[in-house]
Amino acid sequence: MTKTPINTKSICEKWKLIKKNYSPMIQLNLFPNTIKQAFMIAQSPRKAFYNLWLEEWNGKYQIRKESGANSKVLDKRLWKCKSLDKAEKMFEQTIKQKTNPNRKWSSRRYQLIQ
Repeated sequence: MTKTPINTKSICEKWKLIKKNYSPMIQLNLFPNTIKQAFMIAQSPRKAFYNLWLEEWNGKYQIRKESGANSKVLDKRLWKCKSLDKAEKMFEQTIKQKTNPNRKWSSRRYQLIQ
């Protein structure tokens, strides 16, 4: 039985064509990148808190919220935004609403800690 020699030149040429015709692979992040974060505490008997993050994850923007009382998270939510401008606007509006001293529809008024 005779072995046929491997033509390494043709393999290299084929590899060059593959690399030329296809775009490189993109590595996706496992964890989002935090752009902004706000932590607020209310002067209430149950020590209510509100934690808000603006995150970028694989080119998309999202706002993540955790709220609760007595150091227990009772509610988690996630809002996805199409652009950074819209996400920042929503982030700032939420902080403004929660820290408004003349807030009428809720007796809970938060103080921005961080």
